[in-house]
Amino acid sequence: MNWLSVMAQLLASRWISMQYRQLRTAIEQVQEVERLFGDKLIMQHKSSVMTRFILGFILVLLAVTGLLFVSIPVYKSLLPSNMGILVTTAIFSFGMLGLIMTECIFLLAHLSYYIISHYIHLLLLHAESPDELPVISQKEAGCNTRKWENSTLILNHLCRASSELNSIFSFPTLFMLTSKFISVVSTAYVCVYSFSHRNHVLPDFSMSIPFVFFTDWMRIFVALYAADMPVNQVRLLRERIIAVSHSGLSQTLTDKIDAMSMLMQTDESRVRLSAVGLFNVGMHLIPAVSSSMIALRIQNEIVVLR
Repeated sequence: MNWLSVMAQLLASRWISMQYRQLRTAIEQVQEVERLFGDKLIMQHKSSVMTRFILGFILVLLAVTGLLFVSIPVYKSLLPSNMGILVTTAIFSFGMLGLIMTECIFLLAHLSYYIISHYIHLLLLHAESPDELPVISQKEAGCNTRKWENSTLILNHLCRASSELNSIFSFPTLFMLTSKFISVVSTAYVCVYSFSHRNHVLPDFSMSIPFVFFTDWMRIFVALYAADMPVNQVRLLRERIIAVSHSGLSQTLTDKIDAMSMLMQTDESRVRLSAVGLFNVGMHLIPAVSSSMIALRIQNEIVVLR
């Protein structure tokens, strides 16, 4: 099951690389959002994308290095004993490069959805002060665009970018979450089984199985947390628009109408990631799946007792 989960990551990475046109469209939408915001506003509210990239890549290297280290006894039992040092080094080097490539899927997903959520957060910060919202000049837009309309335009670009990302990560998310969840369950079973049946578990896997259990849980958490970031920001933005529209900040009827127009387009479903339409991806899956497994276990125990 662990090898199948690794193959799922490899196939998912190939799938994402084939969707480069949609990824380019998402990047173009984000670049348009940056143009609408302006360099001054972006510099005032810098994102932590570079810090997250550095920390994420360090964690990827640690995870890959740790996996290779705890799997050395397994490789020794599988590889021939008369292999030279050059051949062994080449095998481990190619294996490490392949694992880094597949592990970076989770880093790519996290950074992509973080960028979307960061720019939605900029709209949230300025929702209380519509006069400070960025506005397109008449020369650029060809018409006298109001500030609320410009915010709606920015939101539409962000939703379009999120939609492109969802189409890219939808199938890999379903594939990887399923394989990782099965891997977590299988490794947890072996860990529990090893306490009562020590002689039946190979000693070569004594370190690798708990390591895989922990790292797979972290991968699931990263994927679910990344999918929830834009949704949470859209939810907060919607609440803020409702509060502003009912306050004294929107003095004119036109401002209220524009705020209501933006409110109608501020929908969580526009940025929510779904696993090929089967279910929505987010942190709510952890208690839902856990409760389902507990209920299934209780049902099996009742059947056995009967």
